[in-house]
Amino acid sequence: PIHKVTIVAKGGSGGHTAFVPPEGSEWHQTKAQLKASMDTSMGGRAAEELIFGKEKITGGASSDLQSATEISVQMVTQLGMSEKFGNRVLHNDKYDSPGTKELVDGEIKVMLDESYKRAMNVLVTHKSELHMLAENLLKYETLDADDIKSIIEQKKPPTSKLSQAKASSLIKSGLQQIPPVPGLPGLGVVAPPIEP
Repeated sequence: PIHKVTIVAKGGSGGHTAFVPPEGSEWHQTKAQLKASMDTSMGGRAAEELIFGKEKITGGASSDLQSATEISVQMVTQLGMSEKFGNRVLHNDKYDSPGTKELVDGEIKVMLDESYKRAMNVLVTHKSELHMLAENLLKYETLDADDIKSIIEQKKPPTSKLSQAKASSLIKSGLQQIPPVPGLPGLGVVAPPIEP
């Protein structure tokens, strides 16, 4: 489940989606859960392509693409979750033959391509919700799970964010009514001249 989404840049990231790990996930994940993780990772790139077009995608989804690739490699080479590669485990990238490497690479590509298609399908189906989430992220910068749920289910800004925006505007209007304090640097107030 999602914990929060932000567009606040940090490190090399232009934003971040944080997840709450599902109970028991530290032990075993099903094939369906792994595929869902891949689909989630593909969502950023799919959204860029959907909104801006193939020629205007960016490198912003690189860590997500890396994550999806790592999951698919693990599914094919370590977890026996590939139809063509079967219930085999590949140790330390030691391919028995050149054909094995091609088979593994082909299966990884198929998994990634299918995941991308599933992510794109979800975004196309829910394009209005995508736009509402994007608008709210631009307005508030960070949305938590309750905010996201409110936007998607009620199709309006979350109540918590509305009350924050109202409080912020009240504070700003209240600050405009406070007279300036002379001599405080950085506040656009000039100190009175010192008489000799």
